[in-house]
Amino acid sequence: MESEAHQRPSLPLLLGWGLILVGWLIAGGYANGGEMPRLALVLPFSTVGAFVVLASSRQKVGWLPWLAIAVAAYFLARARFSEVWDLAKLDVLLVVNALFCFLSAQVALRFQAGRMMLFATGALLLLGNGLVSYHQLFGNESYAWLRGPRADVKGVSGAFYHRNYLAGFLAILCPLLVGLATQSKLKLTICLPLLLLGFTLGFLSNSRGGFVSLVLASVITLVVLKKREGSKLSKKALVGLAVFTVVALVGFMFLWMEIIEQRGGEQWKDDLRGRLAMAGIAFEIWMNHLWFGAGGNSYGYEFVRLFDGESIPGFFGDAERAHSDYLQILSDYGLIGFLAVVTLLISILLALLMPRNHRNWVSAVAIAVLLSESLRAGFDFNLRILPNFMLFAFVLGGGLLRDEAGDQSRASSLSLAAFAGLGAMTLLSFFSPQLQQVPTWLELEVARLKREGDQLATHRRAYLEGAPEFTQARLLARASLRDAMRKPSEENWTRTSQDWARVVTIHPLDGESLANRARALDELGRFDEAQEYHLRAYEAVGRRENKYGVLLGIAMHLAKRAKSEFENRRPGQAHFLYLQAREFQRESFRRNYERREVNRPIGNWLNSQIEFFEQTRVEPIEIKCLRLDQVLNSSS
Repeated sequence: MESEAHQRPSLPLLLGWGLILVGWLIAGGYANGGEMPRLALVLPFSTVGAFVVLASSRQKVGWLPWLAIAVAAYFLARARFSEVWDLAKLDVLLVVNALFCFLSAQVALRFQAGRMMLFATGALLLLGNGLVSYHQLFGNESYAWLRGPRADVKGVSGAFYHRNYLAGFLAILCPLLVGLATQSKLKLTICLPLLLLGFTLGFLSNSRGGFVSLVLASVITLVVLKKREGSKLSKKALVGLAVFTVVALVGFMFLWMEIIEQRGGEQWKDDLRGRLAMAGIAFEIWMNHLWFGAGGNSYGYEFVRLFDGESIPGFFGDAERAHSDYLQILSDYGLIGFLAVVTLLISILLALLMPRNHRNWVSAVAIAVLLSESLRAGFDFNLRILPNFMLFAFVLGGGLLRDEAGDQSRASSLSLAAFAGLGAMTLLSFFSPQLQQVPTWLELEVARLKREGDQLATHRRAYLEGAPEFTQARLLARASLRDAMRKPSEENWTRTSQDWARVVTIHPLDGESLANRARALDELGRFDEAQEYHLRAYEAVGRRENKYGVLLGIAMHLAKRAKSEFENRRPGQAHFLYLQAREFQRESFRRNYERREVNRPIGNWLNSQIEFFEQTRVEPIEIKCLRLDQVLNSSS
C-alpha cells in the first residue's frame, strides 16, 4: 500500500471517489435521521461514484468483496419482499450505500490522494458539527440543523438528528484520526486539534455508549499500531496513555452521574429492565420467523403485537428498533441473516489480522473500530445511522488493502464495476419515484427552512402525489390536523381524514395514524367508520400511555355520538353513551398517570352531562357501541 500511495490515480477515479464523499457529506449533514427522501438523495452519489471508481481501476481486490455482495444480496432480497416494504426501504438504503463505500474504499484508499480526500471530508463534517454544537451549548439548546426544535436537549447533537448519532459518528472518525496522527509529525500537528474537538463533542453529547466506544477504539488503535511496529510503548507513551484513560474514565463517571440525575435518579434501572424486555420481544419475533425473519425493518411493526404494557416501563414507548443490532437482524432477517453477518465480520477480522496487512495503518484502525462497534452493536444501533455506517464501511474497506504480493485469486475491480452498475440500475428503479420528485422535494425543503407553513403543505402534497411515502405522509397529516383544530370546518376535517387515510394505507399498524383517522371521522359525524379505527388503534399501540390515550379518544368518540343522539331527540340513547364514555375516561385516568391533568377536565365535563340526564329523570336506553371490556380484551 505504501508504494501505491505515491502513484497518481486517474482523474475519473478521483471524480468518482469525490461523488461518494459528497454523498457522505450529505448523509452526515442532512440525511442522518429516518426521513426517506433525505436518505434516498444519497443513493445516486454512492452508486454512480462507485461505478466510476471501480470501472476506472484494473487493480486487484480480494474475495471478501464478493462475500459482502452475497450477504448484501440476501438482505436486499429479504427487504424487497418484506410485508412492510415502505419501512424496509430504509434498510435497502443502508445496505446499498455501505456496500458501495466498502467496495470503492478498497480502490480509492490505495492512493494518498484518496485518503486525503476522505480525511478532508471527515474534518469538514467534524468542524461543522463543532460549530452547531457550540451554538447548542452556548446559544439555543433546542437548535436543530435543517430541522425543527430538538426533542432531546440533554447533550449536543451537532448537525445530527440525535445526540447519540453524533457520538456514534465520532466513535468511528476519531480512531481514524488517531491512526493518521501516528504517521508523521505534520499529521500529528494537524490531527491533535481535531481529536481534541472530537473527544470534547463526544463527552458533551452525553451519550454513554458513544463515549465509551470512542475511547475504547482509540486506545485499541494505538496498541495495535505499536504492536505491529514490533516495539514496546515508551515510558512517556505509557504514562500518556494511562493519564488519558484515567481522565476519560473519570469524566465518564461524572457523565454517568449527570445522566442519572437528569433521568430521575434511579431511572436507569427502568432503562435496563426496558432494554431487556425489548430484547425479549425481538427474540420472540425471531422464534416466530426462525429462518428468514419478519422482514426488513419490521421490528417496530411486530413490536405492538407482542408489547406487554404491564411489565415493560412505559418510558420506552412503541419501539421502532430493538436497541441491539444483532437482535434486530435476528428478528428482521432470521437466522440466515444473522449467520451471514457474523460470517462476514469474522472473515473481515481474520483478513485484517493477516501479516500482509500490517503495513497498512488503516487496518489497525479497522480492527479497533470493528471490535468496538461489534461490542456496541449488542446493545445499540449505531450502524443503522447512514453516515456512520458509510464511515464504518470506508474504514473496513481501506483496512483490507494488502501488499502486491498477495493472493493471486483476487478479482479485477472491473468485474465488480459491472456488477455495481447492474445493481445500481436495479436499485435506482426501486427509488425512482423519490428521485423523480427531487425538484419538488427541493422546493419543499426550501419552504421548511423558510418556515413557510402554507407553501410547505402545498409542496408536501405535490411530492406525495408522485412518491407516496410514510414519513412525509404523516408529517402532512399532522399539519392538516393542526389546521383543522385551529379552524374547524367540514372541509378541513375532510382533508384531515383523507390525509390520515393515506398514512394508514402505507402503514396499517401505525397507532397514531389510526387514532387520528378515527378522530377526523368523529368530527365529520361518521361514527360507524370511526368506531372501527378506534378499535384498530387500541390494538396497534403498545405503550401503556398510548393505549390509555386511545381509551380517552374513544371516550370523546362516544361523547360526540351522544351529542348527536341528543340533537336528534333521543335523550335515552345519549344518556347511555355518556355513561359508556365515562367508563372509558375513568379507565384512562386510572392508568395514564402522565396525562391526568389533561384527562381530569374531560371527566368533570362528562359527569356534568350525566348529572343533567339524571336530574331530568331520563333513563338510559342501551344501543350498540364500543364497550370497555370489548376494547380491553381486543388486544389480549
